[in-house]
Amino acid sequence: MIENSETKDREEQRAESSISRKPWDKQTYLGKEKIPTVKEIISISEDIVDDRLRCLFIFTYLTAGRMQELVRYTHNKENRSSVKGTDFEITEVQGRKVFLINLRNEKNREKHRKEIPIPLDIEENKVLVNMAIPYINSVGKTEELFPFGYKRAYALLNKINPDWNPHFIRHIRLTHLVTVYGYREYQLTMYAGWSDPRPAKHYLQMRWQDLLY
Repeated sequence: MIENSETKDREEQRAESSISRKPWDKQTYLGKEKIPTVKEIISISEDIVDDRLRCLFIFTYLTAGRMQELVRYTHNKENRSSVKGTDFEITEVQGRKVFLINLRNEKNREKHRKEIPIPLDIEENKVLVNMAIPYINSVGKTEELFPFGYKRAYALLNKINPDWNPHFIRHIRLTHLVTVYGYREYQLTMYAGWSDPRPAKHYLQMRWQDLLY
């Protein structure tokens, strides 16, 4: 179905209204939301019909990336392109096959790029990467995967679940990294691209809480 401009404007306004929380407010708010399982993330991805939207959702989840790091973004009058095919490679690290993603890091003044390793010997990662690959291959190697700004990205992702925004998808991934894959503070800090480790401590508090029944 072709969207008209009025519909797009309404979606973007609704999405934009969810952006303006302060970081610590976001964590308090997100902590109250039910976190879907990894299997549920895979099921949601399988249900997305549009290849580009599926790829955007999967990358938002797998990288725990900020939207400004994945799509077009203007900072201090500098126009930055979205991720491209050249930002991904399949390589081997310590005998493990890895889908390596090279991403902008918009929240660290000292480190402007970050590398996100997605181990492909973990079945859930392999399934999600395989779902994203067809769209990546359909776009030219040097072409942008998501040639639009973050407001449009918010509006698109909002179609998957109107109660979710990209920050919540990031929150889901960071929660899974701790509660499912056992990430520690320094690992989570590097993965998320934080210069301050305090946000990682928030996620690490979840580990003992998950033992309650």
